[in-house]
Amino acid sequence: MKTIIFAGLSLFSLSLYGQTAQSNPKDFAYSDWRLSILANLDFGLNFAQVEKDENSAWFQRPGTVLGVNPGVGIRYKEKLHFNLGFGVLLDNYHFFSNYASYSISHFYVQARGNINYMFPLKSDKTKAIVIGTDFGRSFFNQSYLFRAEQNHVSRSYSYGPFSNFIAPEIGFGRTWSYGQMSILLTYHNIFRDAPSVMINIEENNGAQFTARSVGNYLGFKLRLNLDVKGHKAPKQHFEELPQPQADDMLARETRQRSVYESPKKVVRILVWDDGQIDGDTISVSINGRFVLADHGLSKRKKRVKIVLDSGENEIVFHAHNEGELPPNTAAMVIKTGLFAKHKIVLSTSMRLNESIVIKH
Repeated sequence: MKTIIFAGLSLFSLSLYGQTAQSNPKDFAYSDWRLSILANLDFGLNFAQVEKDENSAWFQRPGTVLGVNPGVGIRYKEKLHFNLGFGVLLDNYHFFSNYASYSISHFYVQARGNINYMFPLKSDKTKAIVIGTDFGRSFFNQSYLFRAEQNHVSRSYSYGPFSNFIAPEIGFGRTWSYGQMSILLTYHNIFRDAPSVMINIEENNGAQFTARSVGNYLGFKLRLNLDVKGHKAPKQHFEELPQPQADDMLARETRQRSVYESPKKVVRILVWDDGQIDGDTISVSINGRFVLADHGLSKRKKRVKIVLDSGENEIVFHAHNEGELPPNTAAMVIKTGLFAKHKIVLSTSMRLNESIVIKH
């Protein structure tokens, strides 16, 4: 059996892949953007288009494709991923007769991009359906190889210079604390009419066997995405009040104003006095612990970070005084999503708290 490697340039895939890592795999996206390193392997089967004489004794076996694609990547909100890079592809073709076999391997380089989207499963957000596509340009060298054997002569050609391609993909992804792995089914389609490789075998009896291939193949991709940095869970900053004062505020009657839902683990609230500045002072607690203590309201908006627990989170507003114009009033804005922005005017007193509930 003769094995020959020749011609072409192809695929080393650098992919800017934004994949996920989180301390608690049940919660997604502690930050909107994340960088990662990609290790990607491509496996596939190809079939050349064969033309042969009736007297030819040669046949085609399924060819194999192997690609090695390291890279880097970026994701947005744990779901949308952008990839960009290059890689090396080994395109193998196999032929046989009753007296010999012939294999040839074709290398070529690709500049490739990728975009894909993850659809998390409702039952487990660490698992997802992945849909996307590779796209880019394949670069081929032009070369020629001749071999003379006892019963046949073979001629192999590689044609340049380049062609565009697209490779749709669909599969399954899984997220762990250090990154994500995906297994994807793909079809690699090169936009080219002329072949990128041609093999001609001429037998001693004059029979001709010719195989042509553009380079298309059906295959699988195995992707492993490792976060550049460990994904740290957000930490809530708490403030302290004198214990008797804190106990008194938490013990007051609390009136619930609104209930919201937030897909984001971290939300921010803005509080200020949008009326007459009369010396109102407030504190804010979440689930019984203070995140803002003894804050004097003014026209300037005070930003407070809130890290939500799974389930219901009660955010309570407490008055330290009632100012010169009772009761103690404060304006609040909370953003729970891309287009979900809520404003409330709160009214508290030395006997009554007001609260909102956010479900996460």
